[in-house]
Amino acid sequence: MSDDAVAARLAAAVAELPSARGFASLSSWLVEGCRIAQPLEPLMGWRVSEQRPPLPRALVSVQASLEIDGRPMIVGAPALVGGRGEASALLVMPF
Repeated sequence: MSDDAVAARLAAAVAELPSARGFASLSSWLVEGCRIAQPLEPLMGWRVSEQRPPLPRALVSVQASLEIDGRPMIVGAPALVGGRGEASALLVMPF
């Protein structure tokens, strides 16, 4: 899988935020953000027991583990959660 394909896979998952649907096919993932003030705290993730979807227009940090040729690869990037009717998006490409 090329770097572009990995980035596209993470971008597709992020586009679904604040829903976790886009991350369903990933083996592990985490969305961190600030609810009131810093530091970052886990909001959603494969091992987060109390899911707290980020608010519209929130700046979040997204990390995921993808399998590339049978080996795990950890990717992450900052993302902006979309407003009503808008898709969420990565702010930079991962890596």
